[in-house]
Order: sequence, then structure tokens, then C-alpha cells
Amino acid sequence: CARAAAALRTALRRVAVPALRAWLPGLTRDGTRTALRRACAVHAHLAYAEAKCCGPLLDAPAATALLEAQCFLAAYDDDDDGSFAEKPDPDVDPSDPQADAVAAEGGLGLPESELAAVWQGRRAGLLRWLRGRNR
Repeated sequence: CARAAAALRTALRRVAVPALRAWLPGLTRDGTRTALRRACAVHAHLAYAEAKCCGPLLDAPAATALLEAQCFLAAYDDDDDGSFAEKPDPDVDPSDPQADAVAAEGGLGLPESELAAVWQGRRAGLLRWLRGRNR
């Protein structure tokens, strides 16, 4: 079981994380509300994956993902009240067959409590990592 978990963590970091990172430039360059919402979800998933895959000590990729996600979500995640589906998205044509799918995407695709638990659980390690970079 431990070998399978280690193999999964390795695959996530070698395949899934780079794929998620590759989507970010296009989403942020697009600049539409829908693209920024999707970029928020990608940042959230990157932070979650890196924090769960790096082991007990943070390394540079995990620390960077946590910091980038926290900054990006603080700037662009506007679904604090959970009403994303209720707000009309000016970038989506209501007659488009994909409009319902875009509206159904909702927030980050992760429970916010899970993401908060990751940041809380990794806070001390992230601070240690940052302090170690200043030496």
C-alpha cells in the first residue's frame, strides 16, 4: 500500500501537476471571468496536490504552489458567498449548449474547508521554508 501511494504521488507530481501548470498561462491571458474562475480552480488543485504529494517537509515546488495559489485566490476568487451559479457570467452566451456546464462548475472544485486545512497544516512548514530562503 505504501509503494502504491508513493507511486501515485510521483505520478501526480510528474504528470498531473505539470499539466495543470500548463493551463494557467492561457487562462490568465484570456482574462475573462470564466477563465479566471477556472484559473482559481487550477491554482487550488495545484496547491492541494503539491501539499499532499511533497511529504512532511515542503520543497520549493510545493511552497511555490501554496504561495501562488494563496495570492491568486485572494485576488480573483470572488465566490465568497457560494453564489457563483446565481451570478450571470457576461462571458457566457446563455444560448450556448455549454452554458449550463460552465454555470455548474461552481467554485474551486474542492471543498474550501479542505483547502483551508491544507494551508493551516502547511503554514508552519511554509514559514520555515521562507525563513530558510533568506539565509
